[in-house]
Amino acid sequence: MRFFGFRRSFFGSARWFGGVFGVALAMFAMMPLHVAHAKPSKPVITKIAAEGDVAPGSGGALFGFGNGCGGAGVFDEPQVNETGDGAFIGCLNNGKAGIFTSIGGVLANVVHTDDSTAAGTLGDSGSDFDGPAFSTNGTLVFAANQMDCNPQCSVIFEKKKSGSLAAIVKDGDPAPGTSGGVFVDFDDLSINSSDEVAFIAEYTENNFTTIKAGLFLRSDGGTITKVLANGDTLPVPSGAGLFLAFDSSPDVGGCIDGPWLSDNGSVSFEADCIDSGSAFEGSLFIKPTSGPISRLVTRTGGGPNNSTITGIAVGNAGLNSSSTSPLKVEFTGGKASNVVIGSLTFGGKPKICAQMASKAPRTVGVFSDFSQPGISNDGTMVFHSDIIRDSSNTNGIFTCKNNKKTAVALNTDARPDVGNFGTVEEESIRGKFVTFLDESSPEGVFKAKLP
Repeated sequence: MRFFGFRRSFFGSARWFGGVFGVALAMFAMMPLHVAHAKPSKPVITKIAAEGDVAPGSGGALFGFGNGCGGAGVFDEPQVNETGDGAFIGCLNNGKAGIFTSIGGVLANVVHTDDSTAAGTLGDSGSDFDGPAFSTNGTLVFAANQMDCNPQCSVIFEKKKSGSLAAIVKDGDPAPGTSGGVFVDFDDLSINSSDEVAFIAEYTENNFTTIKAGLFLRSDGGTITKVLANGDTLPVPSGAGLFLAFDSSPDVGGCIDGPWLSDNGSVSFEADCIDSGSAFEGSLFIKPTSGPISRLVTRTGGGPNNSTITGIAVGNAGLNSSSTSPLKVEFTGGKASNVVIGSLTFGGKPKICAQMASKAPRTVGVFSDFSQPGISNDGTMVFHSDIIRDSSNTNGIFTCKNNKKTAVALNTDARPDVGNFGTVEEESIRGKFVTFLDESSPEGVFKAKLP
């Protein structure tokens, strides 16, 4: 019995058509577009940083475009924790980029490109950073690749709220659960309230002749365990289910997306590179705190009303303390809405919160596209969407809980610093806080406190 194509009893079986998700989708479609409620208080939005501001600890440099941007915008990867503190990557007009934190409203620099550390000299582009991820305790972690360590090296760094920058995993360190493998470089990572860190890494077992990819979990005490490695078996409906992430060059980290680490220690991820091209590539899996890896959502599994799941996307945070995953699910065929925002708790039943062409709050328009959603521990989801059929509002960031949707920021809303928002995206959620970017000039990082 597997899941969202979900568990087979809901998607991918004869029971699916009249199953729980199908009933939920049908009931959702019959709901009125507007239901009268007591008017809630609005989210309170504050600026964290904006293009043209002086970047702290940066010799007077301003946040702005420069050679250190690595082809990205001025800001990237905004994060927030349950206390409202945040972190982000910022590009500077002096040719550097850096990772910055906002703790208690005080902006500070953690590192710059080209900085010297005990582990080596950081690379010269913000694109060499993966992360950052930021815990409730104020612990920051990030991966730095393309470092100058004579020769190049890669490191995962950690900075506790009251501590110094420390290298906690380095290339050349043993990769547990492999055949004598050592780490080569690092990709995306996640941190939870216990300061456990889940991270994607590439490793070699034969002195770089072959590069393989895996997912690993590090305890706050420093113990690293394997979650998934090349050659492991994943629970798919048919076929061997072998995870085959290997190549002659270090570019196989993309075989895993995520990871998303919950406060209860469970970790979820999407996996490609299954059985050398299986139709199930892109499915979503979870490794609970105890027990083996299980399948949550099957790509190409059966969807509602005789449709087929064609895409699954998860945002930030991607797994909460109840082991609930937020989901953007795309369908084709049948009579189902082609895109929905929903959630699924491990061992539970899928729930729908928004669907394409449904009304966008505080507008006269409707949703026309969704980003991948994030979820907080209380089940509140966040996503951004384009809006059509409204001559003024073209995009916005929204929350959704128990089918109730709220607009956090629309492109017509006043910014707390200057003018109106333009293109709002890259949202993440923790607790009652949402961070996001406005990618219109002047670009900025913002935080919303939810009511």
